[in-house]
Amino acid sequence: MLDKYLIKPVKKTESKHSDIFYALKGINIAVRKGEKIALVGDNGSGKSTLLKTIAGLYRPNQGKVIVNGKMVLLAGFGVGMMNDLTIEENLYLYGAVYGMDRETIRSKIDDILDWAELREFFKAQYKTLSSGMRTRIAFSATRHIEADIYLLDEALTAGD
Repeated sequence: MLDKYLIKPVKKTESKHSDIFYALKGINIAVRKGEKIALVGDNGSGKSTLLKTIAGLYRPNQGKVIVNGKMVLLAGFGVGMMNDLTIEENLYLYGAVYGMDRETIRSKIDDILDWAELREFFKAQYKTLSSGMRTRIAFSATRHIEADIYLLDEALTAGD
């Protein structure tokens, strides 16, 4: 099977004052279609940096990240959701960011709300939801985006 994404020796450095800190050093990963992996490590070990590098939010100083397919990143609960918008408005915005037209988004809204068990809060402002409700709607929206690769970084840290 073809690799969905491949990381060739990646190095990501950060400069703090005169010291060089290696956030990532010598990372090699190949993930094939259908495989699921988990990154486990202590706080500050580079898990989030690696996922954000894979997603293209960070550029490695050395090495290469090759992605074959559409990727969705959910980094922390509620990333991509706007506090002053309603759940409805957020879902349309979130879908549009991932290239979905209004009709496609509309066709998924019932499933998103049912999975998150938040149908009665459809017109509520996002900022009025509990942290667990915010996590559920963001996670549900992400899982309903059609993608080849899903990167989840602390996506369920605040569940009810």
